[in-house]
Amino acid sequence: TDAIVLVGNPHWSANLNVVMQKPLTEFTNIMYTYHFYAADHTNTYQVQNAYDKGFPVFISEFGFMDSSGDGAISRTNGDKWKKVLDSRNISYVAWNISNSKGSASIFKYNTSNLSDVSDSNLKEWGVYLKNWYSSKSQSSNDDNNSNNNNDNSYDQTITKVDFDFTVELTSDEWTNNGNPYWACFIATSGYSDSRLDYDWSSSNEGILSINEYSSITINSDGKCSIICRTKDGNKVAVVDVETKNGQIVNSTSRYNG
Repeated sequence: TDAIVLVGNPHWSANLNVVMQKPLTEFTNIMYTYHFYAADHTNTYQVQNAYDKGFPVFISEFGFMDSSGDGAISRTNGDKWKKVLDSRNISYVAWNISNSKGSASIFKYNTSNLSDVSDSNLKEWGVYLKNWYSSKSQSSNDDNNSNNNNDNSYDQTITKVDFDFTVELTSDEWTNNGNPYWACFIATSGYSDSRLDYDWSSSNEGILSINEYSSITINSDGKCSIICRTKDGNKVAVVDVETKNGQIVNSTSRYNG
């Protein structure tokens, strides 16, 4: 009862739908695992849906290559996964620390030193992970130092929050006879009389293309609603976000239609 227990699920821990249909409701110290390999597994919906409905998710195995643990590293699909996980503070563990032949092993094949993490002793995946995790660690330390040097009053702190989201629809769902059918907008309100300050990043602001992810950087305390809706207004999906002191303090999603 004083430990977190990781619970797997069918299909190599890649079926959270089964968990959501029949969760282990009698326990409060469990997390459900999920595995993905970005070159093969491009759909992040299961993880997003489970998390947004309150299921604790832990990515206990992942890689950016194919599911065999080999092949080219898909940085494009990997970056999409990173944005989904980091925006929700979902933890993840990469596969794997070894010197085997596959591209998923971080050390060069048959190296004799599994403690030397210099770039010359690592494969491409190892170098990528080292730089990525080191960057996250440094960012966390910088945030902690900044918080220690300032009081906790949010009205004296500059907020900057990067919020990433993904819209995943098939071509038929996204368009109506070839014409854009869904549109994406943002509505904001601040704690002050002024509007919440934000920067929207997208290849075509207001209209997202199929499977595109976009970023919003929130530069002040307040609330925003990201709204995706059909042109006729019959279907609407909304994510509501509240920020204080550089943190997302509340996030909810809702869907109609």
